[in-house]
Amino acid sequence: MENAGVEEVLNSFCTAFEAAEHQVWAELYDTSVVLMRPHQTLIVEGPDEMLIIGRNVYDSYAKLGLAKVSLQINDISGHDPGIILADVTWRYATADDEELILHDCTYGLRRRAGGYRIALHITHNEAARRPMFLDSSAPELLIGGVI
Repeated sequence: MENAGVEEVLNSFCTAFEAAEHQVWAELYDTSVVLMRPHQTLIVEGPDEMLIIGRNVYDSYAKLGLAKVSLQINDISGHDPGIILADVTWRYATADDEELILHDCTYGLRRRAGGYRIALHITHNEAARRPMFLDSSAPELLIGGVI
């Protein structure tokens, strides 16, 4: 199992998301992605569709002062050759380090010729922990969906 390659993808995602380099993090998704949220499961057609969903999440938290994004990798486990599961905790905060949200995700990564790509994205606890005053132009696209 190549933990370093998985960690590189996840850390690159974190850095790009914090820097609002949306095309960079979107390209870390595979050609098809299973996106599971508390109220639905979607088959997303790769980076372009994930960009729309992720941009909405980013823009919604940016309205609250999002300035810092950090990632804690809790577990990485290998299954079939080339398929890795990673459990992570995300923390979004303001420039003054006021926590906006702390939520967990499980990612399924598939090894491709150019490295690992995210093929499975399951969010945990985001809807329950999201600030009730969060404003979104498309709340159904927030990772936790409409609450």
